[in-house]
Amino acid sequence: NANSNGNDEIALYYDNSVKLTTTNAGATIAGALTTNNGGGNAVLGSHLDLGDNQKLRCGASDDLQLYHDGNNSFIDENGAGNLRIRTVNGNGIELIYSTGTLSLKTHYNGGVDLHHTGNKKLETTSSGVTVTGDVTATGLIKTDTAGEGLHNTATNAYFFSHGSNETRLYHSANNQIKLSFRGSGDVLRGAVS
Repeated sequence: NANSNGNDEIALYYDNSVKLTTTNAGATIAGALTTNNGGGNAVLGSHLDLGDNQKLRCGASDDLQLYHDGNNSFIDENGAGNLRIRTVNGNGIELIYSTGTLSLKTHYNGGVDLHHTGNKKLETTSSGVTVTGDVTATGLIKTDTAGEGLHNTATNAYFFSHGSNETRLYHSANNQIKLSFRGSGDVLRGAVS
């Protein structure tokens, strides 16, 4: 059934219950709106406004949900798989503050950059990571391969393990080992053969 009043409002009924009413702002729907039996598209010419704790739900079992609880905003993945944020057109992904200050950036098919107040502090590379600034560790900094350690590229000095029972301080400018600690307790200075 359809009813109309003097204000050009039209109401559509199902089983004597109003299901759709036109208003001066558009229309009000009571109940669910199904497009093409669940297989069609819903096209919006403006915004989709949802109140607090009203969810945008995707998937046959509402696996993906987006909502705001009045304080925080959430993206919930409740399905069997993972939550994947994917870019497929050659651009990266950025997390920014409302002021536009960059916090995290992923490069398409490349590295990841971490920023502090907009300044890049850590980036992944094909050979490892590059850090800008100081590194403060609350535990040990470990390497698991002999010959690896610390290298100051400005002075060309090395501090590294040599074999299983020796640690060396080495300066490559004159190819000399300046200090060597051995498992037997020896401490040597100068060139070591």
